[in-house]
Amino acid sequence: MQRQIFSKENETPALREYVYTIANEVLNVLKELAKENDHQLDVELLAEQILKNDAVTQILTNNKDKNSVPSNNNTTSINETANIIIGKLSEIIPEAVMNEHENLKQQFYDTSVLESPVNLLETAIKIIKKYFNTLATQHTELVDFMKQAIYYADEIERHMKGDQLAKNTQFNEDRDFEDSISSNINMIKYDVSTATDLYELKTTVLQKLKNIASTVVKKREQDISHFKDNEKNLDEMRRRMKDMKREASEIRKKAEEIELENVRDALTGLYNRKAFDQKMLETLADIKRYNVSSILMICDIDSFKLINDSFGHKVGDLALKKLSSLLKEKTRPNDFVSRYGGEKFAIIFSGTSINDAKRAAEDIRALISNTEFSYKNKKIPFSISIGLSEFRKVDDSNTVFERADKALYLAKASGKNIVKTDSELEIKKSGLK
Repeated sequence: MQRQIFSKENETPALREYVYTIANEVLNVLKELAKENDHQLDVELLAEQILKNDAVTQILTNNKDKNSVPSNNNTTSINETANIIIGKLSEIIPEAVMNEHENLKQQFYDTSVLESPVNLLETAIKIIKKYFNTLATQHTELVDFMKQAIYYADEIERHMKGDQLAKNTQFNEDRDFEDSISSNINMIKYDVSTATDLYELKTTVLQKLKNIASTVVKKREQDISHFKDNEKNLDEMRRRMKDMKREASEIRKKAEEIELENVRDALTGLYNRKAFDQKMLETLADIKRYNVSSILMICDIDSFKLINDSFGHKVGDLALKKLSSLLKEKTRPNDFVSRYGGEKFAIIFSGTSINDAKRAAEDIRALISNTEFSYKNKKIPFSISIGLSEFRKVDDSNTVFERADKALYLAKASGKNIVKTDSELEIKKSGLK
């Protein structure tokens, strides 16, 4: 369900088209370019892609010659655009990158940026470019590791070939040794059988025995040399393997970190929309296969826009982080807690009945409602509204989410800081309540 981002007093078709054209064009171009792993993104390229959209070109052209101070409504609409773009970037760009460039994120809310859509797009492009540079660095590291791995593999192959050659050499030396011993023994036998003089026989036999002794010594020296060479080769191979294991461990750790970043929200550290969508599919599959009862909980911060407008977006971010911390504190390790987008959060309670989930939701609501949230010694109202929906075998991701989302808005309409379930939607429709 699309989140409403305009208030009734300033919403016009032109403003709506203006905001969504810019936000969606930035997101679409980012997704398209992100598919090309080796693509080097720069400001000119992304701007060129964005300006291919006629509606964006017209908007930027109309704003080019406007030097007057923007009206409150225009400032509000551009501010809303900034919020949308930040939300979309947070869904795609890993937490580490967004945190590293927090100063760029804050530029979205500077007066100079909000005065011009061009400045707004340039700031978004800077963040996107930083992300692509990070991806390029990670890609380079991976390529370097693969080159090193190939080098080590070649070294191992070389040692194996050398070892095989050494074995062939040793085999030939062993055969020569045996032939030499056998030849000298046969010669001794022959001399013994044909000798006529004892002194001559003695001299001949002694010479043959010296030849045998010399051959034995030579063979021993060869064996010792081969042994030392083998030990040296084995030590070298052990060292190479140790280096490979170390570097493989490092690259595996980096890969795990990258994968983790891809499923984590940049601001809160919770699972992001991408991870939530995947978990929804897994939960629906488990329900259909194992008939496991599961509940979807959707919640968001009450009057969050008022917090942003009254205290600034930094305080709004602090509120989101605070809520994230409390949600993790109050849920079980196997509960799936995610930031769906903006101020909206989603939790999947697996193996839980609707009654147990409602009790858990009430505990979460009460904890947050009783938590003091302040900034510069000024207390800020802090509460959430919650909608619950039970997964059904006939559900898909959209249907179960729509019921929970409608329950959330029923809670909002009922006064906020309340928990509502999808069953109460049916009661309301039937007119029994």
